[in-house]
Amino acid sequence: MLAFIKYSKDMEMLDKTVNENSQNLRKNEIDVLNQCVNAKLWLKEGEEELAVCKALEDMKKRQRRRQGKLRI
Repeated sequence: MLAFIKYSKDMEMLDKTVNENSQNLRKNEIDVLNQCVNAKLWLKEGEEELAVCKALEDMKKRQRRRQGKLRI
Protein backbone atom coordinates (compact mmCIF):
# COMPACT_ATOMS: atom_id res chain seq x y z
CA MET A 1 0.00 0.00 0.00
CA LEU A 2 2.81 2.43 0.79
CA ALA A 3 4.24 1.85 -2.70
CA PHE A 4 0.98 3.14 -4.17
CA ILE A 5 1.35 6.33 -2.17
CA LYS A 6 5.07 6.69 -2.86
CA TYR A 7 4.79 6.10 -6.62
CA SER A 8 1.28 7.43 -7.30
CA LYS A 9 2.69 9.97 -9.76
CA ASP A 10 5.23 7.59 -11.37
CA MET A 11 3.35 4.80 -13.15
CA GLU A 12 6.55 3.14 -14.37
CA MET A 13 7.94 2.67 -10.84
CA LEU A 14 4.52 1.75 -9.49
CA ASP A 15 4.11 -0.90 -12.19
CA LYS A 16 7.57 -2.32 -11.44
CA THR A 17 6.93 -2.42 -7.70
CA VAL A 18 3.53 -4.09 -8.11
CA ASN A 19 4.97 -6.74 -10.41
CA GLU A 20 7.65 -7.53 -7.83
CA ASN A 21 5.31 -7.51 -4.81
CA SER A 22 1.88 -8.48 -6.06
CA GLN A 23 -0.82 -8.68 -3.40
CA ASN A 24 -4.44 -7.82 -2.70
CA LEU A 25 -5.72 -4.64 -1.10
CA ARG A 26 -8.29 -4.84 1.68
CA LYS A 27 -11.09 -2.31 2.11
CA ASN A 28 -9.31 -0.28 4.79
CA GLU A 29 -6.19 -0.02 2.57
CA ILE A 30 -8.31 1.08 -0.38
CA ASP A 31 -9.92 3.75 1.80
CA VAL A 32 -6.47 5.08 2.77
CA LEU A 33 -5.28 5.18 -0.85
CA ASN A 34 -8.43 6.97 -1.96
CA GLN A 35 -7.91 9.62 0.72
CA CYS A 36 -4.13 10.03 0.35
CA VAL A 37 -3.63 9.96 -3.42
CA ASN A 38 -7.19 10.15 -4.78
CA ALA A 39 -6.75 6.66 -6.24
CA LYS A 40 -10.49 6.25 -6.96
CA LEU A 41 -10.44 2.52 -6.28
CA TRP A 42 -13.70 0.74 -5.52
CA LEU A 43 -14.80 -2.69 -4.42
CA LYS A 44 -17.83 -4.31 -5.98
CA GLU A 45 -20.61 -5.21 -3.58
CA GLY A 46 -19.74 -8.37 -1.69
CA GLU A 47 -16.00 -8.13 -2.41
CA GLU A 48 -13.55 -7.71 0.44
CA GLU A 49 -10.28 -7.40 -1.51
CA LEU A 50 -9.03 -5.92 -4.76
CA ALA A 51 -6.13 -7.34 -6.75
CA VAL A 52 -3.29 -4.82 -6.88
CA CYS A 53 -2.78 -5.52 -10.60
CA LYS A 54 -6.42 -4.62 -11.28
CA ALA A 55 -6.14 -1.46 -9.21
CA LEU A 56 -3.00 -0.44 -11.10
CA GLU A 57 -4.66 -1.05 -14.47
CA ASP A 58 -7.61 1.12 -13.43
CA MET A 59 -5.25 3.92 -12.39
CA LYS A 60 -3.35 3.68 -15.70
CA LYS A 61 -6.60 3.93 -17.68
CA ARG A 62 -7.65 7.05 -15.78
CA GLN A 63 -4.23 8.60 -16.34
CA ARG A 64 -4.40 7.92 -20.09
CA ARG A 65 -7.87 9.46 -20.24
CA ARG A 66 -6.66 12.57 -18.41
CA GLN A 67 -3.67 12.90 -20.75
CA GLY A 68 -5.94 12.50 -23.75
CA LYS A 69 -8.23 15.25 -22.48
CA LEU A 70 -5.26 17.56 -21.99
CA ARG A 71 -4.25 17.20 -25.65
CA ILE A 72 -7.63 18.36 -26.98
